[in-house]
Amino acid sequence: MFDISALNQDQFLVELSNSADRQRIRSDNADARSQRAKDSAPGALTNDTNWDTFKKSTIQYLEIATGVDEVPLAYIIRDQDHQPGDTYDSFEEEVIAKAPHSGSSYDEDRTTVHHFLYTKCRGHDAEQFLPSKSQKKKNGKADWHALKSHYEGAGNTSTNIEVASNLKKTLHYKTERSFKFHKFLAQSQQMWRIFEENNEPQAEASKLRWLWEKTADSTMLDSTVASLKSDLHRDTSSWTFTTATALMATQVTSAVNGSSISAIKPSKGDSNIYRNGQVFCGPYTDNEWHSLSKEEKFKIIAERKRTNYKSPGRGKPKQRPKQRPNNEIKSIKKQLKKANRKIAALKNKREDSSDSESGSDEGEDPNTNTAGNAFGGRAGRTKEKKKKKKRRT
Repeated sequence: MFDISALNQDQFLVELSNSADRQRIRSDNADARSQRAKDSAPGALTNDTNWDTFKKSTIQYLEIATGVDEVPLAYIIRDQDHQPGDTYDSFEEEVIAKAPHSGSSYDEDRTTVHHFLYTKCRGHDAEQFLPSKSQKKKNGKADWHALKSHYEGAGNTSTNIEVASNLKKTLHYKTERSFKFHKFLAQSQQMWRIFEENNEPQAEASKLRWLWEKTADSTMLDSTVASLKSDLHRDTSSWTFTTATALMATQVTSAVNGSSISAIKPSKGDSNIYRNGQVFCGPYTDNEWHSLSKEEKFKIIAERKRTNYKSPGRGKPKQRPKQRPNNEIKSIKKQLKKANRKIAALKNKREDSSDSESGSDEGEDPNTNTAGNAFGGRAGRTKEKKKKKKRRT
């Protein structure tokens, strides 16, 4: 969008080439652009509470969908016209700001926007807020500004604030089973947006205090919140609501998937007490413990109390001496008795054989071997028997 008369020949040829390239790209991507428009189209405008979502989705849809001259239809509902000196980040932004609100192409495009908006409002409360002769005039620009006037007007501000305040009271996160964190986060962002759009923006410190309060019952996020608070204590600008919730969302996803990640890069002095994003309860060596700051030691002690951590104690635990099983002891005793019986039997057998050999030697004078008789041997017992017989007779 420029004044051709102000260009020299070389500049004109460059702009002509750029225009041809843009036309070729639009032609090649026409089908894909149409599909993107369909995918981004909003649902029906059913009540006051979904105006914010409807508004953003409608603007996105009209920035993709094009009109008669292949200009994005968002130019129909723009809030401001181009002013001298305005600059733009892209060619499409410039076209949307500079496309004229007059002529046959404009009339056709605003009719297209009217049909789109009317379809989304038909059968719902929003239909009554369209201009009285909307169907006759088919002016999409007038329809859009009428809806904005109602839903964003002063009379509706109190209703919007009430909706946001109710969300602020009722939103709460504990576990994924009871309420998904991504839903908690989406409704939180919507709440802050409503406050901002109705001239009651909330300070970052206030948002973070609300976040700590509403996630206090989530044990899964305890260590992450503790780390964030510690960082904010040192530097109040180190985290915002958006960056803090992004980190918490990552931690929740990690925990649900059964893995663990470092919740936060440890600051100086904290590198020795965090393991996988949580305060490590121990055990610590003497050197490690003495190298920690007082604040770090307090964190470890608090975490030990919270988790009911029990120290394994110093040194290796004493081991009880192994005891033989009762069956093994009985078996050994049985074998010992058997061995003793064999030894006794062998001794008796040896004595008997030596006695028989001494009594059967031929030519041996019984009186020559009197050692046994002296100590009550066989001969001695025989003599004793004879003496007893004589006494009886």
